[in-house]
Amino acid sequence: MEQQFFLSKPPYTPGNFMNPLSLASNINKTPSYENLTLEEKVNRLEKGLENIQNSLPSVNNCKDVFFQTIMDQMNNSEEFMKEFYEESPDYYQNDSILSMMETLSWLSKKDNIKKDILDADIENYFS
Repeated sequence: MEQQFFLSKPPYTPGNFMNPLSLASNINKTPSYENLTLEEKVNRLEKGLENIQNSLPSVNNCKDVFFQTIMDQMNNSEEFMKEFYEESPDYYQNDSILSMMETLSWLSKKDNIKKDILDADIENYFS
């Protein structure tokens, strides 16, 4: 039975299916970055930064999602957990986007995973 290798030309012989020289010769090349003028490089950088900024949600949207998640968590918890969420600066009074993301990440973990992480932290603390 003859093997067929992806990206190779007939007769599909082993060892020729990923020849970098033949692959590179088929690439449509754009002008090299090094050959661009300083103005073209700056324009490219500005467009890249603008694309990043436009793809990010607003800070207020992030905060809304966080606090709505915390409120849902509080409303669906037992009374002692509601008090914990209300008193903890990581939940109810959080104002840092990074800390909010870390808190949501922590809440998404299963209890047994949280226990393992906390046990490891305690073990590392005392060793």
